[in-house]
Order: sequence, then structure tokens, then C-alpha cells
Amino acid sequence: IAWSAVNTFSAVVSLAMQGRAMASNADKLALIFSLGALLAYPLSRAFLYLTPDKWLPTQRFAAAFIILCGATVSVTALLFAYQFQEYYSQWHDDHLSKRLIFETVFTILSACYQFLVLALRNYFPIGLIGLLGASWLFAKKRI
Repeated sequence: IAWSAVNTFSAVVSLAMQGRAMASNADKLALIFSLGALLAYPLSRAFLYLTPDKWLPTQRFAAAFIILCGATVSVTALLFAYQFQEYYSQWHDDHLSKRLIFETVFTILSACYQFLVLALRNYFPIGLIGLLGASWLFAKKRI
């Protein structure tokens, strides 16, 4: 829950700094960041428990940083793509066809691209500080 709160707070502060905090979709974007972090943390922990106990704290820190960052960004991008696909599906073909598959795949790919280009900056600066703190806690205590 703390990881989700940090990422949600980061998104809200970043949107406020961009002057978009009162935009009509700001609450939906904050919810996507919140759910992405909430779903990514257990996934990250599962991968982090696979790290050997004999690793040095610096190695555990690096692994936690990469895994937590990768999982959070990936899951959040997939949630963003799902919302994007749901919105644009009203203009896609109605029946299963090559065109529907083409439209679905490229809608999801374009959503992931847009997330990486436009929404990834919402993790800065607070999300990065939270990521460093969570990685440090894992390196010290294996949370």
C-alpha cells in the first residue's frame, strides 16, 4: 500500500507541477498509477525472493531497483494500454478478423509508446526517491 501511495502521490504532484491537476482525466491517471504500483509490488517481491541470500547489499539494492522499477512501469503501462484500448475499441471492427487483431495490437503498442513518452515523467521526482528508498529497504532488511 505504501508503494502505491508513493506512486500516486508522485503522479498527482507531477500533474500539479505541469498545471494539469484539474484536468478531467487527472483522477483516472492517478488511479492508473495507483493500481499499477499496487499490482506490481507483489510481482516484484516474488522476483526479489529469488535473489540469493549470499548477495551483497549493493547487489540486492541493484536487483530491487531494476525489478521494482521495471515491474511498476510495465504493469502501469499495461493498465494504461487497457484503458486506451477500451476507449478506442468503439471504432474497431465488431467481429474477429485480421483487421480487428491489427487494430488491437497497434492500439496497445501506441498506448505503451505514449505512456513511455508522456506519462513516464510523472514518476519524477518523488517516484524516484520512493524507488531508491524501497530498494534500500530491501537491501538492508529484505522487505
